[in-house]
Amino acid sequence: VFVNESPNITVGDDVFIMIGDSTTLAANGGNNFVWSTGETTNEISVSPDVTTTYIVTGFSENGCQNTAEVTVTVVEELNANAGEDVSICLGESVTLNASGGITYIWNTGGSGATPTVTPTETTTYTVTITDGFGNSDTDDIIVTVNPLPIANAGENQTICLGEFVNLTAEGGDTYLWSTGETTANITVNPNEDTIYTVETFSNNCSDSADVTVFVSTMPEVVVSEDVTIVTGSSTTLLVSGGDSYLWNTGDTSNSIEVSPIETTTYSVTGFSANGCQSAAEVTVTVIAEVNADAGNDVAICF
Repeated sequence: VFVNESPNITVGDDVFIMIGDSTTLAANGGNNFVWSTGETTNEISVSPDVTTTYIVTGFSENGCQNTAEVTVTVVEELNANAGEDVSICLGESVTLNASGGITYIWNTGGSGATPTVTPTETTTYTVTITDGFGNSDTDDIIVTVNPLPIANAGENQTICLGEFVNLTAEGGDTYLWSTGETTANITVNPNEDTIYTVETFSNNCSDSADVTVFVSTMPEVVVSEDVTIVTGSSTTLLVSGGDSYLWNTGDTSNSIEVSPIETTTYSVTGFSANGCQSAAEVTVTVIAEVNADAGNDVAICF
């Protein structure tokens, strides 16, 4: 009995191709071959749509045979996607979200599909994706950095109780006050010290600023009570409650002497150190001189 050795059939290493591509498989070690595809040459060209294992049977001259196999792994075409371009405000961060690969390398040196970036100016980020088989693709995403608006609510203001004041905001395209109003200019009438906040918007970014309206109290001006005098006489009028005064007579003291010839109302404005003022009035009624007349003397019987 003669024992012939089987041929040593080799077909090369497994290979990877992109879908739609082809590759050549070559068998060695035999005199003739039969592939699982039915082909009988030592080399065949294949273009599978899915990962496929090919088996080749090799025959030697002595009629012995052996088999070998090779797997062609089909990789779907890489399509790197770095995501849609995005706009942020200066100082904000954004998380990028790439897809399409197994590994991800960014031009910033970072890796991973979802890095977080905080650019200070408009920046293009490029991601390179790979499938683990040596194939790669790239894509870009632009992160536009919009500058922040600079909100300005104006200088702090001081008003007297009961007064109105105009506030004006600047620095944005649209505005939102803490009062709910959405115009750049608003009119307020606070009855106590109040902080007003305005938020300004531009390029989908915002900034805020405050303005304080200080409310000063009014002086409590108290003037003498109404008085009656006789024609030709005079009276002294007194005022208190302010830091300075102005009478309608032009006098500026807290005490004035008047001698009207007819009934007269005197008004006085009192001013406080904070610039607020209030007024009061006093009426001096003038009557003619009083002449008593008891009548003529008379005589009567006891």
